[in-house]
Parts: sequence; structure tokens; C-alpha cells
Amino acid sequence: MLDTIALVSETFTTKRLWCKRIDASYAEATFWMDWDAQVMQFINGAEPTDKFESASVFAHRFQEQATWNSTIGFFAIHERTTGVFQGWVVVRPDRFFEGELNLGYRLRSQAWGRGYATEAARAMIHRVARAGSSRLIAHTLDRHRASLHILNKLGFQHDFDFVYPAKALPKWSEEERKGKRYSLSLEM
Repeated sequence: MLDTIALVSETFTTKRLWCKRIDASYAEATFWMDWDAQVMQFINGAEPTDKFESASVFAHRFQEQATWNSTIGFFAIHERTTGVFQGWVVVRPDRFFEGELNLGYRLRSQAWGRGYATEAARAMIHRVARAGSSRLIAHTLDRHRASLHILNKLGFQHDFDFVYPAKALPKWSEEERKGKRYSLSLEM
């Protein structure tokens, strides 16, 4: 699936947003986003990320992204009118379901409820569909209602329920690790 995607631009825009491939200059902005306990609630149980851990995760993502083709990867989301960083959207090889491309997003809590995740994700979906990908998946925790709502708005269909591995969320019970997997056909 990944080898069918063609080279495209390092940026894209929507009516209200411009998105740019994340590079090293975004380390500080992503740290402050991940420092917010509200943002981290469904990622690690609301534990703010310390600066060392954030730098390590960011460096790993940056190195990993360099091995992918240019269509997919992490893209910073900015408001077009102000230029303010609001979060990121990503399509990447899925780490739980081999051979699948996964859509994800994370926004600063101040940006929630404005439709930015849906708008940026829709543009990212269009980007990978135009480049030749035929399908995306997404997954989230059962209890993450906002993310489930976004996936439904984007047209994703529920595939099945599953439990995230304990290794991925080591401090969480099996009940807390329950998730839902969705997919979206990109046939044009």
C-alpha cells in the first residue's frame, strides 16, 4: 500500500488552516501541547510529558518520518489567520495493525471544539487518496467520545473492538485499554 503513494507537496491548506510537515523546529510546540494533562488524558492517563521524554519521542518520530514517503507523516496544524500552532495530523504506518496506514491527530486543548481536527484530517485523507492510497484505518479508546465523533464525521466505518496491548498503555487496566478500530475506503 505504501509503495503506491506518489510524491506531493510539503504543505497543504484548508479554508481555515495551513499544514506543514513537522520538522525539528516544532519540538518546543509539541512539548507544550503534550504537557497539557487534558491533551494527554486518552494517551497516557493525563500525565504531563516531561521535557526529556518529549524530546525523545519527538526525535524518534522525526527519524521514523524520514523513512516514509513524502505523502504521509506528521503535519503541524496552524490557523491561517493567526499562524498559531494548534496541533498535528498524521498518516503513518500503523503500529498495531501491520500493513495498514493509520490516521491520527492531536490538538492543543485550546483548539478543541472548533472543528480543526476534522478539517485537517479531511485534507490529509484527500492528500493520501489523491496520491493513490485506497484505504486508511484509525483507532481510539472506547471512552474517547470526541475522537469517535470525528471519525464518524469523516465517514469511517467501525470494523471491530479490540484491546490495546498492555505494553502500549502499561498503567491501564484491560477495561481502560478497550478500543475501536475504524476504516475508510478511499476509492475515487
